[in-house]
Amino acid sequence: MAIVILAAWNLASTVGRVLGGYTADVLLGPLNSLVLCLLFIGLSSIVVWPLASTVGIFSVFLIFNGIGCGAFFSLVPPMIGATMGAENTLGILPILWTTWFCGFFFGTPIASGIYSLAGDSRDQGVEEFRPAAYYAGAMSLVGLCFILYIRFTQTKSILVRI
Repeated sequence: MAIVILAAWNLASTVGRVLGGYTADVLLGPLNSLVLCLLFIGLSSIVVWPLASTVGIFSVFLIFNGIGCGAFFSLVPPMIGATMGAENTLGILPILWTTWFCGFFFGTPIASGIYSLAGDSRDQGVEEFRPAAYYAGAMSLVGLCFILYIRFTQTKSILVRI
């Protein structure tokens, strides 16, 4: 069953990459699209994942989260180009990707610490994973706050395509 869930998340991530690109190019612009995908990731982790006591509810989480995560990775480069200038993108992206190291490197030990604080590992169910879900969602929403700051330093108007 785990392989089916992972495959479904990857499929949703692929759909998210395509939808994120379309949304950025045609509808909202890259920065506004990134705001939307971070909201998807954060809310799916805080609202849906903690309620996932069945495979059906977890499937809702993995679709929303997969779409948001796929869109995130496809939207960061065009967002950098839109906000910092296309000529600066190749200089800024490696610096940005280097900072992601902290999240990738420290995320697993932090989640492991949260799981171990949840109780006896022999009887762990869905409840023990909720604090890690809240942490993951909160980090996405913190990132959303930074992106909103960047967005509103560009323009105060909400209806502008950026």
